[in-house]
Amino acid sequence: MQNLEQDRTILRELAQKTVEIAALPIQEEKKRLWRKLNGLKPERPMVSFDQVCWNELNIEGKLTLRCEDPECRVYEDRFRKTLFQWEYFPADMVVEDYIRVAKAISGAPTTVNNIPGALFGMTIREQTLSTDAANDVVSHRYENQFKTIDDVMEKIQMPVIGCDAAETKRRMEKARWLFDGIMPLREEGWGYDAYLSCWDPIAMWMSITDVIYGIIDEPEKMHALINRMVEAYMSMLDQLETQNLIYAYPQALVHTVNSTAVRWSSFLRISAPYGMIRGVSPKKRESPCRWQWDKQKVRAVRPPVAADGQKTGFRNRNWWDRLY
Repeated sequence: MQNLEQDRTILRELAQKTVEIAALPIQEEKKRLWRKLNGLKPERPMVSFDQVCWNELNIEGKLTLRCEDPECRVYEDRFRKTLFQWEYFPADMVVEDYIRVAKAISGAPTTVNNIPGALFGMTIREQTLSTDAANDVVSHRYENQFKTIDDVMEKIQMPVIGCDAAETKRRMEKARWLFDGIMPLREEGWGYDAYLSCWDPIAMWMSITDVIYGIIDEPEKMHALINRMVEAYMSMLDQLETQNLIYAYPQALVHTVNSTAVRWSSFLRISAPYGMIRGVSPKKRESPCRWQWDKQKVRAVRPPVAADGQKTGFRNRNWWDRLY
């Protein structure tokens, strides 16, 4: 308990610094500029640093975690990175004045259980090489787990979504004890940092090389694979929606900013506060509509075309015609 008290002291100090920055007038100005950009009336280009080589940036120990409790270390890591970025490279970042506490959701990736490739009953089979133990970016050699269409149907399973209410309550009570009087709390359902990629996990389950050759040589299998992925995502989203487990607040940041959010944000009554949805008007963002998922087609890869109009350059020159 003594160590937990020390962790609480550390976190409250970091939270106090964060909430003071969040109260600065510049935060509202940045929000306004993001809204203008995504309302298609930008005043200037906006800059956001999303993926950062944190392992190379620990200046004067400012990123070193000092808490001992694993749960506290998650909060501490988030605070320290926010404060560090604000000090050294804020660009157009917005610092929020609340703390997200993740619901105990099972069956869908969240910000606290998002293991790459662990989705729909699948895991990654791979070999890795690393030159820096502190760097989470490593070299991968993936094993192809889909030799046949039967592999696709058997291995990719439909998700079963659940939520542990008792664990969620425990997390909220602990967060209240840690941060009471400093920052308000928000229950974080699924979707704060929504992960709905089809091709990323497929590449990790097959290897990029085998994905490309699969598109060329086995289009039927690849069509079955992408359709199975979409079916699984649709099942996951329907269950999350039915159980009221989707993040119910505006979102400050979308990974790969402005490029993908429109596909998943439009299915809820959510108004992205800083306009991280390209090309969608504020009125449309406020209106409820059913989930709109565009099936990602394998047609995205186009073969080179020779001067005589013949498709060429791949092992099977007729693969493109077989897709249509």
